[in-house]
Amino acid sequence: MWKKLLCITICIGFGHFPVLAADVWLEYYQQAQYHARNEEWDEAIDLLEKALASNPKPETLKDRGWTKWGYYPYLELGRAYLAKDDSIFAAYYCAFSKSQGFAPDFEVERCLAQVGNVRKLMRASPETFPAFPWPPPNASTDKVIPSEYLRAPGRQTSLNDIAKRLAGTLESAGYDEKSYYYVPGGFVLVTRIEQINPDGTPKKPPKRWAIDMSPPPIFSLKSYLHALFTAQEGRFRIIAFVVTSELFGQGKVGIRREEAIAWLRRGTKILPVEIGELPYSDVHYCTALIYEFEQKTRDHEPIFTNPSELPAQKHLEKALLWKALVALP
Repeated sequence: MWKKLLCITICIGFGHFPVLAADVWLEYYQQAQYHARNEEWDEAIDLLEKALASNPKPETLKDRGWTKWGYYPYLELGRAYLAKDDSIFAAYYCAFSKSQGFAPDFEVERCLAQVGNVRKLMRASPETFPAFPWPPPNASTDKVIPSEYLRAPGRQTSLNDIAKRLAGTLESAGYDEKSYYYVPGGFVLVTRIEQINPDGTPKKPPKRWAIDMSPPPIFSLKSYLHALFTAQEGRFRIIAFVVTSELFGQGKVGIRREEAIAWLRRGTKILPVEIGELPYSDVHYCTALIYEFEQKTRDHEPIFTNPSELPAQKHLEKALLWKALVALP
């Protein structure tokens, strides 16, 4: 699941030159790098261990006096185990590489930092941080939020900073209820379902939140659905902000009503510390997914609208979210 977030392409380059019989470790090392570039981690680990058995000493060498290259088997093993989400072996080899002193410091520190990230994510269990459907259900429309609207200026931005910025944006636009979910490489922030006008503006309170989201005294899904949708007719909207470092598509089908209803109640009300401490890196991004429904009459079932008549940015503008995002310091 975290392979794309955590694996680092092994790219220590060196020229093609004859491999002597005594340098069998070098052949193993080159072959391991080939498998690593193809994300064949088990093969890479096996070859790196063979290289170490033949030559356990990392070193920086020159090929024919021109090309400088490195033999860093401990660092490469740490990266390979990191790509397999094995934080114990990754931590051991990255730390040992640091003690040897030959591998580039910034590469070793990056490896150790990523090991720490893996361990934090492993502590965020499904019991404490429920998972959002992945890939997300097909949305009515979507929009990537520019990172400059989200990053904390002048310092390293964490996922918790992003969560606070999104939460502040929602609160400024009247969204008082929200829920957090886990997704690979980040989190999802989901709004409460609201009733909207055809132009995307929210209904005036109390009609905006007129749908009773509280479970009936005797809970059943059927009674909850009835209370949620048959009391009102019109258009409804849920917004999910997906913050992740993973590339993702959307599911082939739209959201099921049962899932949409349950999102607000099943998520957590705060972002777990283990997730919030992770950095919002250069490969992270935020996508607003708009899920729109229409119920024509009280007697009709609500219909998922796909595609929406309005683009996602227009939804965000009409909800006063886009203005709030731009205005936040």
